[in-house]
Amino acid sequence: MMKAKIKEYPLVDIIILNWNGFKDTAECINSIKNISYNNYKIIVVDNASDCDAEKIEKEFGNSVFLIRNECNLGFSGGNNIGIKYALKDNPEYILLINNDTVVEKDFLDELICSANSALQAGIVGSVIGYFNDRERIWSANGIISKIRSSGFTRKFNKNINSITLDESCTFLSGCCFLIKKNVIEEIGLLDENYFLYLEDVDFCWRVCKAGYKIVLSAKSRIYHKVNVSTKKNNQLLPLYYTTRNRLYFSEKNLGYWHYIFYFFLIISLSIKTLLSNKKIERAGLIRKAFSDFRSKKMGQIVN
Repeated sequence: MMKAKIKEYPLVDIIILNWNGFKDTAECINSIKNISYNNYKIIVVDNASDCDAEKIEKEFGNSVFLIRNECNLGFSGGNNIGIKYALKDNPEYILLINNDTVVEKDFLDELICSANSALQAGIVGSVIGYFNDRERIWSANGIISKIRSSGFTRKFNKNINSITLDESCTFLSGCCFLIKKNVIEEIGLLDENYFLYLEDVDFCWRVCKAGYKIVLSAKSRIYHKVNVSTKKNNQLLPLYYTTRNRLYFSEKNLGYWHYIFYFFLIISLSIKTLLSNKKIERAGLIRKAFSDFRSKKMGQIVN
């Protein structure tokens, strides 16, 4: 599958964020430990899980470096802790990967080959299939829509083999980000105001704004257990974060488009809520999302 044999294997620090997901995290780590790439370090950041840190330490010992956060810092804050530690290693690349994924044996070889081939590549990402349907694309090359103030994949649910060549794009899912160290040093860490959802959209936007390219590595494949960590606890929780964070993203980055998006969002959410069988719950979360955004209450939801 590989484009070309890698002559040098630059150090890659792989960051896996865990929050009460030991079973998935263990499966992810084990799949990474079987890869063909030979120069990497696994950093697991535990976001104040109930007892997962002890399980990870017992299961994997010194084969992973474990960081224990004292509280849940969310996706952005938790990964930032890992990134700050990784930067001390001076790796050439830092890889962020969701704990609810498994990888193909050559996924990292392919990512590095794509990074080496693309001039000004800031982020390189894998083609992401569904864990339970590996021929179907969950996320691949995407775009950032101003009118919808979010990122979207172009080939959602298409056959995974429909992608044959590396492609430049403006958005890739933060489920798998291979980032050049110098890019992080230039544009900074993930924005912790998001806590959960859209921090990857924001990071992609900043990478492009800084003049770097975002590249989809066509032959790098991973598989994702979609929405395992959030929806198992609260089916409507993503609605709050995506609503508030889309408002924040548009105000922060999109200029006058923010006002267009603001009214677009009100109309679209109103229609979806009227058609929903959970009207009261949805309406309450949406009102809170707008209220918290206007009050600049970001980070983790406060009831």
